[in-house]
Amino acid sequence: MKLKTALKVIFFTYLFITHDKHIDLLIENFEVLVIDLMYKTNMFQMPLVNIVGMTDQNRSFFVGSMFIPGEKEKDYKLIFYAIRKMYDNYGILYLLIFITDACPAEIAAIKCIFSNINYILCIWHINCNILVKLKPLIKAQFDRENGNNIKNMIDIQIIF
Repeated sequence: MKLKTALKVIFFTYLFITHDKHIDLLIENFEVLVIDLMYKTNMFQMPLVNIVGMTDQNRSFFVGSMFIPGEKEKDYKLIFYAIRKMYDNYGILYLLIFITDACPAEIAAIKCIFSNINYILCIWHINCNILVKLKPLIKAQFDRENGNNIKNMIDIQIIF
């Protein structure tokens, strides 16, 4: 993104977006935040980080978004620094838990900026990881039980 001024063009590297209505909800429901990254959502090809809060009735609400140039630890540190600054500016107690994916850079940034805050992995990401890890094992077990392995198929073709 770029901003034209009378003298020069200034390029944005990071952009944090929130609204007072969302801050009001955050003040009441500060304990849990979900952080997730979206790709290919804009013409600048910058990842968009969505920050979502959770109420005590298990409803989600938008807290803010941030465009970042990449997925390095320094980019994630700025996200969590912006969150911490928002909590500090509004006098909100720090949250108890971040829900996030398993990105090592993101987890390192959480530990750096919010060293005493817990984080847990999003169940959707856990389920995807389980499917990726178990799919070959399930297929191999199925093939063994049904005699579908390649060696058996070759032996059968040779016999006939």
